[in-house]
Amino acid sequence: MRNQMEDKMNKMRAIKILVVFIFLVSAGLSTALEPGAISGKYSWEMDGNSAELVVDLLPDGKIHVKGLSLSGAKQNTDSVAGEFDFSAPIVNGRVEYSEKGGMGMFYKLELMFTGKGLYVKEEGISKRIGMHAKFGGEYSKN
Repeated sequence: MRNQMEDKMNKMRAIKILVVFIFLVSAGLSTALEPGAISGKYSWEMDGNSAELVVDLLPDGKIHVKGLSLSGAKQNTDSVAGEFDFSAPIVNGRVEYSEKGGMGMFYKLELMFTGKGLYVKEEGISKRIGMHAKFGGEYSKN
């Protein structure tokens, strides 16, 4: 009886893994699980603002991200910078980072690997990112 129950549980786990794999392939995220597809330098630039992320897949399966954002760097104004450095697990091609932000707000950064680049969604105000500097946007891999 116990062996039958274990067999059923193993079959259910295998089915879940297969379903996740099919989803990742259909969503174009299957390459995001390969170290070479994730690790690297990503950047975006628009209207005098820019950001760069250096991403490494760690041996424990987590992702290490180091980022720098500049606002006004190519304009004749003072530049405003923002930076962060964190490690977090990757789940379904996504990495989330959050902290208690500035002005009593909550700050959240979500990285979504597409296989061709990276999309970053940013919410709230961070203590470490200056006004007008931002990380949200669509990044291409360099």
